[in-house]
Amino acid sequence: PHAARTPRAPPAALHVVVTGGSMGVGYALAAELPAAGDVVTICGRSRDALDAAVEALWATLPGGEDDDEASARVLATIADVSDPGSVDSLAEFAVRNMDRIDMGGTSSTWTTRV
Repeated sequence: PHAARTPRAPPAALHVVVTGGSMGVGYALAAELPAAGDVVTICGRSRDALDAAVEALWATLPGGEDDDEASARVLATIADVSDPGSVDSLAEFAVRNMDRIDMGGTSSTWTTRV
């Protein structure tokens, strides 16, 4: 259900893709971004875990999921980073929804896109 949204955040917002964003360190990393005004796309292998993470992230924002701007700050898609095709699909999803990726993060390190 979350993949159907077509967000358009303010131009100053960064778009950060966080792998493993549905739990643990990845979730903690992802949780910092929407509250700071940025947009986060999280991925993981479990739809149930992703849905729970999105709901929890929305709950931290003013207006929660009922606020279009708040809900547009958190996107999620299934991806297995051990599968190159899945990583390609993740990147395509992120760019299709936000026109760009400003930064990528994993649950262990940050990388910048070149």
